[in-house]
Amino acid sequence: MNQSEESTPQLSSDDREISTYAPTATSSATKRLCHRPQRSAILTTCQVAALALLFFLIGKFAAITITNNAHTPTPQHCGQTITEAKARDCIFNPMTYSWEPRLCHDELTAEFLKVKDWQWYLESKSQREVDRDLVLAGTYEMLYVTWDYRRHQCVFAWRKLHKAAMEGKQPDSYTTDWSRNMWCEEMLARRNVPLNSTDTFVRQGFSTCGLGM
Repeated sequence: MNQSEESTPQLSSDDREISTYAPTATSSATKRLCHRPQRSAILTTCQVAALALLFFLIGKFAAITITNNAHTPTPQHCGQTITEAKARDCIFNPMTYSWEPRLCHDELTAEFLKVKDWQWYLESKSQREVDRDLVLAGTYEMLYVTWDYRRHQCVFAWRKLHKAAMEGKQPDSYTTDWSRNMWCEEMLARRNVPLNSTDTFVRQGFSTCGLGM
């Protein structure tokens, strides 16, 4: 996965507006009430008012969240078998080598397939290539591929996750799987394995739109 460039955090225009906003006219009576620590009863009054405002805001945000969730499609799952995935109108994605709902499928898969003429093999260190059309149809549960294939899988998965975040869409659970991303980081750091080595494999998964496999 690509490492993002770090930059020194700077205050955005929105942040500056928030940080500089304050009521311009505060009554002297209010100042006397809330800025005299020796008057415990008055402090209690200010604290109660602050808590009331806090609970009001929490209630408003909760109402907005519930309303938004009511209009959000329930995450779809492709089941556990090829038959179930097809019955649920899922798409086989060779980029992730998993079945995924149409809701979280995008055009990056086509771009992945154009990177090079990928090959798939039935056995490790074998030259027995599998028919491309059969692979794209999701026919095989497991196939051997090159390390270059796996490296591009990782990069495109990160791109897909970033793209989903930028567009406000649900990612698929393959791209959000934390252990898989950690494996990608470790794999990309291994420089001593030839890119055309076929001692690694892909195994079919069944994704959902959202978090977790």
